[in-house]
Amino acid sequence: MQSYEKLPSLSEANMSTELSTEIINELNSLSVESQLRVLQFIRALKPVRPGMSGTTLRQFVGIMSDADAQEMKDAIRSGCEKVDIDEW
Repeated sequence: MQSYEKLPSLSEANMSTELSTEIINELNSLSVESQLRVLQFIRALKPVRPGMSGTTLRQFVGIMSDADAQEMKDAIRSGCEKVDIDEW
């Protein structure tokens, strides 16, 4: 079993900066594969946003034909994936 050092006691004001720096220093010493594992772990720690359960979503399975679904994908692709730099 791997042992872990006791985490340093940080004041709330310094915690974010010092802790972030410490985490980044440790992360930079890892291989890319290990960094990806850390990223997956961090994402797993974050609370899940509320939404519909899979069971609730099952009621919508098959509600749209393949042709309608493709038409919707095409509309999204053509209308939403473009950036108009002069728009703003």
